[in-house]
Amino acid sequence: MGSREGSALPKVARILIADDHALVREGLRTMLSGEDGLEVIAEAQDGQQALALCRELKPDLVLMDVRMPVMDGLEATRRIKQEMPQTSVMMVTMHENPDYLFEAVKAGAAGYVLKDASGERLLGAVRRTLEGESPLDQELAMRLLARLARESSGEKTEGGSGGLFSEASEEGSREGGEPLESPSEAVGSEATEPEASGSNGSLL
Repeated sequence: MGSREGSALPKVARILIADDHALVREGLRTMLSGEDGLEVIAEAQDGQQALALCRELKPDLVLMDVRMPVMDGLEATRRIKQEMPQTSVMMVTMHENPDYLFEAVKAGAAGYVLKDASGERLLGAVRRTLEGESPLDQELAMRLLARLARESSGEKTEGGSGGLFSEASEEGSREGGEPLESPSEAVGSEATEPEASGSNGSLL
C-alpha cells in the first residue's frame, strides 16, 4: 500500500478573474496558466457577472478589480463574502489609494495588490491568499495606518474633513491626479474609461 500522502491528489485552486479590461484578464490568465496547483475556471467583465459566476462555480479565489461597470468590485466582494464566505477575494487594481484598500478590507477582501506589481509578487500574493494570509500593498497599508493613527490622536480639526474619501480627494489634487470618487460614484464613470493598454510597463 502507498503512503497516505501519496494516496491523495494535490488540490487545485480554482480561480475566477473579474476585470472589465480584456487585456488585464488575458494577462492574469496567462500568468496563472503555467502554475502548478492553480486553474482559471472563468472570467467576468463586471461585478454582477462575477457574483453570478461565483454562485454557479464556487471558486476558491476571485481576483477582483475595484472599478467596473454595472456593479463595482467592492460591492461584488461584499456580496460574495456574505453569500459564499469560503470564497476568498483578492483585489488586483490600478488604484494606488489607501481609501480603496480600506473599503476593500471592510468588504471582506483578503488581499489588495496593484496591477503594476511584478508577476512574481502577484503570484506570491495569490498563493498567500489561498493559504489564508492577507497580502496587502505595503506602502498603501502604511499610509492608511498613518492616517488612522492621526485621526485617533485627534490631529484632525472638527469639520475640517469629510472623512477618508474627502482627504484622499485633496491628496489626489496635490499630486496632480484626479480627486478620488467614492465606490458608489465610481461605478458609472468606470464604464467610460478606455481599454487598458498596458503602457505602465507592468506584467499586465
